[in-house]
Amino acid sequence: MDSTHYLIEIERLALLGDGVGHITTGGKEKGKAAFVAYSLPGEKILAQKVLDKKKYSRWIPQSIVQGSLDRIEPACPYHFRPGQTALWCGGCNWQLFPVEQQREAKRDLVMETLERLGGISDAPPIEVLFAEKSWRYRNNVQIVFGKRAQRVIGGFYAPGTHALVPIDDCLMQAQPSIHSFTVFKETAEALGLQPYETKGDRGGLKQLLIRTNEAGEVHLVLVTRKASFPEREKCVQLIAARCPEVVSIYQNVQPERTSVMSGKQWIHLWGRKKIEEHLCDLKIACSPGAFLQVNTSAAEVLYRKAIEEVFPEPGMTVLDLYCGVGSLSLMAARSVEHVIGIDELPAAIDDARENARENGIAHADFFASTVESFLQETSSVLGALSNRLVVIVDPPRSGCRGEVISQLLTLTPRRIVYLSCDPATLARDLKMLSAQYHLSAVTVVDLFPQTSHIEVIARLEKKVPERELG
Repeated sequence: MDSTHYLIEIERLALLGDGVGHITTGGKEKGKAAFVAYSLPGEKILAQKVLDKKKYSRWIPQSIVQGSLDRIEPACPYHFRPGQTALWCGGCNWQLFPVEQQREAKRDLVMETLERLGGISDAPPIEVLFAEKSWRYRNNVQIVFGKRAQRVIGGFYAPGTHALVPIDDCLMQAQPSIHSFTVFKETAEALGLQPYETKGDRGGLKQLLIRTNEAGEVHLVLVTRKASFPEREKCVQLIAARCPEVVSIYQNVQPERTSVMSGKQWIHLWGRKKIEEHLCDLKIACSPGAFLQVNTSAAEVLYRKAIEEVFPEPGMTVLDLYCGVGSLSLMAARSVEHVIGIDELPAAIDDARENARENGIAHADFFASTVESFLQETSSVLGALSNRLVVIVDPPRSGCRGEVISQLLTLTPRRIVYLSCDPATLARDLKMLSAQYHLSAVTVVDLFPQTSHIEVIARLEKKVPERELG
């Protein structure tokens, strides 16, 4: 860390949650942007430089010279405090101001991003939706393990490092999740399980993945370097005996020295093979590696709004791209003629098919394929449906690949409903789609309270050719 300190006045918030000011080296012109973590607009921060690039720099507050009236004390003991020298957890970077103001900031950031990166100056008013819970809402967590003073510790990495911040609690997690983590940590130490060390490639225990449903049931996944590890059976027995909330235990094998959380091998050790959730009046079963939104109550708000934007009607076909375990597909299937779901993860597609059977939905078909391959192989069939076809797109953070955007422009569905967890890649994709589509509605759903992460629903309507308007 650079020893340089500078007084920076914060002008606005940036997408990843930092405050933004400018360093002026002389004269009246603004210098390059200075991104100051854990700061708010209007504040004057004495900050220390941590990164210096040609066009921007990054800083950490050492003291708040002039604070915002919105600033509050973070509830979590592991959250950053100005001038802090000990490591801190970087998971919830917006605990420093109230959740109501967080939502306003997210709306403003989406509007600014659509205009700056998407060239959209006439975006419709942005609606903001949220669920009741803003604490202990997460239904999954990944905990990393290490050793300190010969004791097993578990926690999260400090921002931008692989230095472990040990925790005893997390205010984002439900209590059953915290209890099962505590019992597992005690069990690992009692049995002499050795946490993995990158240096020397030693030890076997890498992570613990915990998924919790709204009923308080817990699904555990032990991520290890090898398929076998000492006292595995004893470990499972002790956890099952001490944690009545745990209904399923898996092992995932990740032999690589990589930042990728899990490997390809899944081993069912005990209990149920899938965790079940009730979502929007649907019974949804999920395999351990399949994707579910991390905030179940807010996911219901998100999905109901997304289906509302589909404007489902009889005779319509809905194409659900990146469908996961099929939640949106099955919701849409209640009101349309046919639904087709696509996901490249075979286990997720297996779950989607099972969920369709479990919920008595016969007119939903699911295919394990990349989106690019499926659209290419079915272009002629889907093209014939374009006037009664609506596409739901829920891609990863990186957004849609250029090939997918091109295929959608060729397919010309009547409507596109785009769910995004990154406003920047959403704005990029909307800009490419704007040749044929008009942005008709934008909704921000606060899926991640206390953090700067933003979930957005955008509805795009196919433009009517000018010759048809006359």
